[in-house]
Amino acid sequence: MKEALRMGREREHVLSALMPWRASYYEHFGYGLVERRAEWTIPLSVMPPADCHGMRFMSDADKPAMDESRNRHDCRGQGDIEKSKSHWDDYFERKATDGFIVVDPKPEGGLRGWMLTSMKSRRE
Repeated sequence: MKEALRMGREREHVLSALMPWRASYYEHFGYGLVERRAEWTIPLSVMPPADCHGMRFMSDADKPAMDESRNRHDCRGQGDIEKSKSHWDDYFERKATDGFIVVDPKPEGGLRGWMLTSMKSRRE
């Protein structure tokens, strides 16, 4: 999105960028999608092998580092908006019923990354 905005400004086009949490938010305003989202499922056998030593299931003690990681991601323009601690507490509680969260801790403390895995189908 940032690259599209940069190119439009460079070409002196009038720009409007809608960046909602989900596309359906703007549908009731009369806006539509330019392209559709595609979901891909690939077999794990095509993924390169990786060392997963140290990865583990999330614990409550990981929440502050996960919050910091996600907010750092958002502040760099790679996500939505910065979120509060109460938002994350609610998010983790709701997601715990749908799947599980795996964290990759750094040896010096904090997290290298984390991943939410949903066990529910989007079609349910």
